[in-house]
Amino acid sequence: MKRLTLLGLLLLCLNSSYGQVNYAQYDSAIMNAQPVLNLDKYKFLKDINMIANTRFGFYSDFENGDLTNGRFAMPELRMEVMGKVSERVHFRIRDVYAGRATEPNSQDRLRHSLDIVQIQYDVSPTFSIAGGKMLPEWGAFEFELNPIYLHAFNHLIEYGDHFQTGIVGKWQVETNHLLSFQVVNSRSRSFEEVYGFVPGVERAKIPLGATVNWRGNLFEGKYNTAWSYSAYTEAANKRMLLLQLGNELRLNNFTLQYDYKLSNDQIDRLGQVSNLISEQLGFRALDVRYVEHWMRGEYFLTPRLAATLIGMVSSDYWFDDNLPGIDVPKDDHLRTSWSFTAALEYHVFPSQKHKIFLAYVGRYFRHSDYAIRQFDLADANTGQLSVGLITPLVFF
Repeated sequence: MKRLTLLGLLLLCLNSSYGQVNYAQYDSAIMNAQPVLNLDKYKFLKDINMIANTRFGFYSDFENGDLTNGRFAMPELRMEVMGKVSERVHFRIRDVYAGRATEPNSQDRLRHSLDIVQIQYDVSPTFSIAGGKMLPEWGAFEFELNPIYLHAFNHLIEYGDHFQTGIVGKWQVETNHLLSFQVVNSRSRSFEEVYGFVPGVERAKIPLGATVNWRGNLFEGKYNTAWSYSAYTEAANKRMLLLQLGNELRLNNFTLQYDYKLSNDQIDRLGQVSNLISEQLGFRALDVRYVEHWMRGEYFLTPRLAATLIGMVSSDYWFDDNLPGIDVPKDDHLRTSWSFTAALEYHVFPSQKHKIFLAYVGRYFRHSDYAIRQFDLADANTGQLSVGLITPLVFF
């Protein structure tokens, strides 16, 4: 209740003017929805919007083909407030109420549950600068979509620490091309909290990360790009280099998206490889690589009924061959994770984005012969069947 009260007070105290801003993980079309509170916005809150990004349903979990759990759950509830203080100054705040710790991070001193606390200043019609806690300017459509629409993520997004504090500049080169450059903290917590003790590795004194992003709108909007390259300093002389290439094809009732992601980590930022070999290694792995593919297709069978199919592949590699007693082959990898999501969505009120969904998520973990022999790993699979409601509920 305290957080809701604070959001309410913030709304009442801010006197601003809301305008059109290009936000990721946000669908601007929902602002045409009929709000829950029938206020005269043009008199009281004409430049502020409050949205509850929500997914609720009944979830059945499976492990290696056996049903293990069934329950009602709300895995997504993100309260969002956005607007503008003047014609050039915009703000955006989003807090997570589902499954996120509320303790403050040691680096930026903000609660971990806060996704976004951002102020943006439009220097000119084509250039803006923003500061605060924000989304990374990654080039991936998986990360561009509102999280309530995705029932599962590939590993780089699912296990990563994405929302960081920093600054970003965006330049609309021309109508169809947007360039951005971002500098943020590499992580929200200290080196010791994230990595613990790693032999021969010391913390970086200035752990920052930089991202360059290009968003293109080509062939009259039929083909769109979201490409980026990032470099993060994780420790002294240890970096993470991340390439992400997002591609989108839009044809009438059909949308096809494909992301390629490559992450070369001199120290294991994601931690998935380290988890696999933890019993023998005992500390964070060095020299790892993650390669991912993500593809999503959405087709409207009728104006209200849509079918979505998502396929994901994540491959984990480990190249550190300087450890006594552990022989790491250069030509092999530890694990490949395959996943798919199949969903049907019925748009109850298309203009308001209220959807009834039926979805199944399947994951399959396959380990290399080397990983099975050296680390005693076993193949496995999981599944989740769910039915429920998705809605970005507009309060005002």
